[in-house]
Amino acid sequence: MAESLRSANFMMKRINVLLRLLFTVFFVLLVCTQDCIAVKNTPMSEYKKQSIAGFTVLIHPDVLAHSDDAKQLLIELKSQLEHINEVVPQPQLSSLKNVKIWVEWLAKDKG
Repeated sequence: MAESLRSANFMMKRINVLLRLLFTVFFVLLVCTQDCIAVKNTPMSEYKKQSIAGFTVLIHPDVLAHSDDAKQLLIELKSQLEHINEVVPQPQLSSLKNVKIWVEWLAKDKG
């Protein structure tokens, strides 16, 4: 019984870390979208669709135009999504995998 309590406590700590990570990512995206220059609307058909660690990722063509940055981004994104696969329990993970991840390239007004 003590082992199952330790296991549950460990899982709750991992979920807490994951939720903090997701909150941070959403906060950064929110701040970025307020400070970035508006870009033209790009049809979804122009996005490159990839499956990374079981998640659907849609990548804007402008991201791919910056090949070095895109390569680093995809390596980090894969690492983060694999970590999510490790710490999120299966029922919740299945729900998360239904959410599409959009990757955009936005230029800031002041560089």
